[in-house]
Amino acid sequence: MEKIRYYFERIYPYLGAMVITGIMAWKKIVFVEDVNMESALEGVNTTAALIIGARI
Repeated sequence: MEKIRYYFERIYPYLGAMVITGIMAWKKIVFVEDVNMESALEGVNTTAALIIGARI
């Protein structure tokens, strides 16, 4: 049981990323060509900075 849990914890991030990427490819969703991409990146950067700042 411990061995299964060990491998699951190592594999699930990759499986989740592959599933999300597959769905985006299937639905033909491309975020890079979006007009508001710069605003989205600024928002993610601000959120990450707040989370990191709150933990220190």
